[in-house]
Amino acid sequence: MKYIGNFKKFIILFIYIAFIFSNSLTPAVQSSKNSDFFAFAANNFLSFFDVSLAYSTLTFIIRKSAHFIEYTLLGLLLQNTFSPYTKKIRLLLLSFFTLFIPVIDELFQKITPGRSCEIRDMLIDATGILCGILIYFLIVKLYKKHTNPQYKSK
Repeated sequence: MKYIGNFKKFIILFIYIAFIFSNSLTPAVQSSKNSDFFAFAANNFLSFFDVSLAYSTLTFIIRKSAHFIEYTLLGLLLQNTFSPYTKKIRLLLLSFFTLFIPVIDELFQKITPGRSCEIRDMLIDATGILCGILIYFLIVKLYKKHTNPQYKSK
């Protein structure tokens, strides 16, 4: 039963990675339309508070936040999937995926019409993964602290 659960985690992880790659293979015209939708909504929300940002600034923030959030979730999934492994193997796997996925993602963007490959995005993506891993550890620690009386004294 343990192997079936871990198999499910791998399937979910690889489906999510495929989702990330599919976003990178979206041509610039469609990607811009997606960003414009969120920029329009964010602009309406900010105007309610009399806050105004240049549209280009707003779309930049939205696009880079999307990278970060998408990869933070990937970090959570990676840590959850690899958590049964020894610390050494888990560190190797997490390191590999933290470096490999953002690079491949940006290379996909390089071959996509109107898109570009940016080192800045690779760094944002890797930082998102690391934050996801950290969030996972914080959640596990808080869960153990609140559910295990022996853990509270440590």
